[in-house]
Amino acid sequence: MPRLEKFSLGNLPQKIKDNISVKGKDIYIPTVKLKESGDILGAGGQRFVIANPENPDKEAFAFTYQGNLTPEHAKQIYYSQKIMNTLFPHNFPKTYAVTAGSFLGENIPVEIRQRIKGEHPDDNTKLHNNKINKIIYLFDSLNKIIKGKQYVKYPYSKVFSFFKEMNLTYYDGDSESNFINGDDGGQYFVDTLFEHKKDYLSLLELDQNKLESYLIKNNYNSQDKLKVLSALKRLKGIS
Repeated sequence: MPRLEKFSLGNLPQKIKDNISVKGKDIYIPTVKLKESGDILGAGGQRFVIANPENPDKEAFAFTYQGNLTPEHAKQIYYSQKIMNTLFPHNFPKTYAVTAGSFLGENIPVEIRQRIKGEHPDDNTKLHNNKINKIIYLFDSLNKIIKGKQYVKYPYSKVFSFFKEMNLTYYDGDSESNFINGDDGGQYFVDTLFEHKKDYLSLLELDQNKLESYLIKNNYNSQDKLKVLSALKRLKGIS
């Protein structure tokens, strides 16, 4: 993994620190309020996301504020995301680092990732390769006519096809808020996909021969092949 930054409560923006409530082991953060005010980019039941103050257009910090993140778990997330971002760079943000810890401890668990700009998809665009959307995407002038919606050039349905071909099952997100139709035409999963042990096991069950055949058939370059296979080896080596 790359060099990891360390984060504590003191590193958080003051507006967020002012809104944290702690009762025993329970942590409450008014994420809806903070999102409406623009202080956070998004949030779920376990984490919230802010722009990197030093590189707000390119990077985001996803802080885990519910539960602990062990070093092993952090590595599992990192290498799982690395595999999927290399295979599908327009469907998974690049993850630069993942730190372990607990929100009220010395180090806050945080995933440092590529920031994706765009909008959440409609129900019928999340999973399917809509041919009409692809055609409209090619004509920039039409995008403005249809209420400024982002049309999908790289549909997330390709990810489903990959797991089906590999005979694997996985969590695909249960809300459109977990996806962003990016300004670049990508359809990104912006939650942490491989968050639960059953999902790690899914990738651990990848057949290397099948994976190598997939990489060759789909014309991945030698650098990406090496990156994927190396990350899988490291993922399988985590105890």
